[in-house]
Amino acid sequence: MSLLTAARRQPEFLADPAVPVFLWLRFLTRQRLATVHRHHLGRGRRDAARDVPLDAALDDSAGAMAARLAADQTGPSAAAARAERADRLRAALAAMDPTDREVLALRHFEGLTNAETAAALDLTVSAASKRYVRAVERLRAILGDRSGMAPDGGGAG
Repeated sequence: MSLLTAARRQPEFLADPAVPVFLWLRFLTRQRLATVHRHHLGRGRRDAARDVPLDAALDDSAGAMAARLAADQTGPSAAAARAERADRLRAALAAMDPTDREVLALRHFEGLTNAETAAALDLTVSAASKRYVRAVERLRAILGDRSGMAPDGGGAG
């Protein structure tokens, strides 16, 4: 459905491309998800407030980010260390504000600039930058600076 919406609204985007196309598509997808979510909640058939997330399904972005940050290693002891590091990362990411997690994902994994991240999340550039630095500092403190994350958004290796 998001692609159909994008196709219908393409002239609108082309008339004023204020953000990169992938951010615009992401925005449309989020709008669609919000609409579907509101529709689902309005059905009265189930109470979303009673839903409890499973530990393993704890916000996909936190789990995916933890898995990528844990890095690939081989051997039983390396696998155990990776699992421990992934658990610590998952807990750290889950404890973060969702916007801070999103800033981390956009900057670190999608390679967006501060300005692009700010536009995607409707923040000022300064706020996006501060949130990113705070999130990286929190992860470093939790991991004892062994994660290899650099504040510029890239990895150390």
